[in-house]
Amino acid sequence: MKNLSTVLLLTVLITCGAATTLVRSDASDHRYNENDVVPLYANKVGPFHNPSETYRYFDLPFCSPGDVKEKKEALGEVLNGDRLVSAPYKLEFRKEKDTEVACRRKLTKEEVAQFRKAVEKDYYFQMYYDDLPIWGFLGKVDKEGKTDPSEYKYFLYNHIQFEILYNKDRVIEIGAKMDPHSVVDLTEDKDVDADFMYTVKWRETNIPFENRMDKYSQSSSLPHHLEIHWFSIINSCVTVLLLTGFLTTILMRVLKNDFMKYAQDEEAADDQEETGWKYIHGDVFRFPKYKSLFSAAHGSGTQLFTLTVFIFMLALVGVFYPYNRGALFTALVVIYALTSGIAGYTSTSFYCQLEGTNWVRNLLLTGCLFCGPLFLTFCFLNTVAIAYSATAALPFGTIVVIVLIWTLVTAPLLVLGGIAGKNSKAEFHAPCRTTKFPREIPTLPWYRTTVPQMAMAGFLPFSAIYIELYYIFASVWGHRIYTIYSILFIVFLILLIVTAFITVALTYFQLAAEDHEWWWRSFLCGGSTGLFIYGYCLYYYYARHRSSLVTWPAFAMVSFSCLALLDFVLLCSLLVTFTSPSSVNSGGSIAMSKKTQGRKKIEIKKLENSSNKQVTFSKRRSGLFKKAGELSVLCGAHVAIIVFSGAGKAFCYGHPNVNAVLESYQHGLSSVVRADHDDAAGDVLVAECNKEYMEAEKEFQDLKRKATEIKQTANEKKNMMKAMNISEGFWWDEAVDMAMMDERDGEQYLKALEEVRGKVAARVHELKILNGIMTKTGPSIPEVDHWPLNHHMPFMTADTYFGNGQDVQFGSAYHDLGV
Repeated sequence: MKNLSTVLLLTVLITCGAATTLVRSDASDHRYNENDVVPLYANKVGPFHNPSETYRYFDLPFCSPGDVKEKKEALGEVLNGDRLVSAPYKLEFRKEKDTEVACRRKLTKEEVAQFRKAVEKDYYFQMYYDDLPIWGFLGKVDKEGKTDPSEYKYFLYNHIQFEILYNKDRVIEIGAKMDPHSVVDLTEDKDVDADFMYTVKWRETNIPFENRMDKYSQSSSLPHHLEIHWFSIINSCVTVLLLTGFLTTILMRVLKNDFMKYAQDEEAADDQEETGWKYIHGDVFRFPKYKSLFSAAHGSGTQLFTLTVFIFMLALVGVFYPYNRGALFTALVVIYALTSGIAGYTSTSFYCQLEGTNWVRNLLLTGCLFCGPLFLTFCFLNTVAIAYSATAALPFGTIVVIVLIWTLVTAPLLVLGGIAGKNSKAEFHAPCRTTKFPREIPTLPWYRTTVPQMAMAGFLPFSAIYIELYYIFASVWGHRIYTIYSILFIVFLILLIVTAFITVALTYFQLAAEDHEWWWRSFLCGGSTGLFIYGYCLYYYYARHRSSLVTWPAFAMVSFSCLALLDFVLLCSLLVTFTSPSSVNSGGSIAMSKKTQGRKKIEIKKLENSSNKQVTFSKRRSGLFKKAGELSVLCGAHVAIIVFSGAGKAFCYGHPNVNAVLESYQHGLSSVVRADHDDAAGDVLVAECNKEYMEAEKEFQDLKRKATEIKQTANEKKNMMKAMNISEGFWWDEAVDMAMMDERDGEQYLKALEEVRGKVAARVHELKILNGIMTKTGPSIPEVDHWPLNHHMPFMTADTYFGNGQDVQFGSAYHDLGV
């Protein structure tokens, strides 16, 4: 698998490097001789305040060069909304021009109204000259001294002044200025003659060709911007340190208390009832509901996480320099297609570990979980974009290419990864046994439910990254250029750490509340940061944007939906990674992931640490007694075990009892044979007693649960009475006012008391009989008044057997014997 990952990494890097090199101008070497034609392409126009709303350049009635040639664009350029065509201006290398007329055109009333509407909405144009971007406004609105909008005057710029810098035979920089004195009046609806002119000036510079893009990337590296970025990182690091200390304190206190409990007294450790997360250790590793969907989300999130890592690698090596048109989109499509095998392998392998059988359906769900909603969203938004003739609409040929990539690359790799995951034969090794029936989850307060927990889990990670999100959104839906990928990578790592820590903490609190359904809760808590990002998208768009068309939800929601879905699935995958079964210890407590020895044979040697000795003795002793009990029940064997702890205390187990086995050992095997004949007649009775014992134990558990509820109710009543200044006490403590009863009521009261007394006496008699039978035929059942909470049998002194007055105690039979 390691070799496969290495090959995949090299393939992705080579493919993306090749793909990004395709996004270049027609002149591949960017070297020109004097008077050579340098390619100039007109790209798009649109309102300045809404860069996501763009149209083709010649959708407005500009001068056409006659034979308009469309540039062959790469996949990423088309996805980015670029539609490059030949511009009406000719800019030869190092050839200056002064007020040259590109074309003359008579604008009709409809064309004047079209230009006036564009000027009113602050339309700008974008061109590319030797892969260098050019911007300029179409016109201006004269509002000086006018309060009524009907009095505004609208003007169209018709003279562009190009200023180009060169270094030897290379173009270094280009700028475009609009002549404010050369305008066309568009105020009235009438035919207008317009001359579109341009001026070209060349100046030499010493800036090397390799640094010509630094001008565009320096805007995001200004000192005041860097101060804000570093302040955000410091704030996030403080959050990480606080969470680390918080989790370390909780986990260390838990472990310390456990060791102290075992170190004090072995008997006290066994007799103490487990509470909190220890109480549900038999339910922690119960498989989640909808495990196929859970595994599919885990696989898709792993793929998206891998995709993000590769994107960061390409960004850090400088592939995504400013205005490398479509490089990011090309890399996203290619890497996503090549990493689909990771999703298939992870999803199917995890699904098989959860004992899933229909792995084919799980594989199909994995392939459609992310692509399905994305495809439906794309169909709707692309239809809207086509209706408004926007450049966001993908041509039919591009859609066919994407479908072919998914069909010929993504789907086969997904299937191959799924087959590899199914054949990996990975097994789910839970550190503790899962009970047959799930334990009932107690009623939880409202703030421990799913939605409040998601809100708490998503807020902290979001607070660590929201400052960086502002700059990212300003780049996506604005004109700001974002190039500080190193800082973005640091913030991404902080996001992962904070998300993992807060999810671990909330999962621990959930288990401490005896809620063992932690799989989906932890999944949703980790992914809730994506919902906060989605909400911030809406806030940013409303607060910072001014849309000019009724289609603004379509253009906004395409980014909102993809970004939120990506964050949600990605972060959900991360929390599964950090709270997976390998990161949960044997008691069900949550800890950081650790490496295990798997099925490797553990070396048997004496333990040196005293605390480890005491813990190991307590656990191994219980296992020894359990195995002896199973041997005696399954095979009818007579067993006696005596174990001395390091503190000198003795524990024993015996069937039928220790006395009988010791006497058999002292007097030979004859007594054992006689005991076998006697026991043969009582096998049926033993089975009946075991059944009664099982029912009694179940009844005891019910009574114990009801007692806990009654105690809780009593405490609530007590607190309420205390708050109301009412004297404490139970109803039976209150004196009975006999004067208020008539003779008939008094007789009924005395009759009820006698009936209760009779039932109690009959129950005590039944328990004594049952205790006597079990003492004769098997492990004795203690009286209810002395029944310990952990169901262990009463202890017996060594004088019973040896008569030597030693101060030694023997433990009773294991409580699961015969059940």
